[in-house]
Amino acid sequence: MREASLEPDVISYNAGISACGQGEQWHRAVALLRDMWEAKLEPTQIQLQRWDQRVREG
Repeated sequence: MREASLEPDVISYNAGISACGQGEQWHRAVALLRDMWEAKLEPTQIQLQRWDQRVREG
């Protein structure tokens, strides 16, 4: 996105994290979550619960 001069938002980070999780690329999902927090974007409580559930499942 940044190469196309677009700034990611909570929705795009969530999509990326979800895709990484489904592809069992957890190290990338965690890196995206870190990037999201560094950009001062906060996930919703529902997103945090889903990510927590996925981590526990996988």
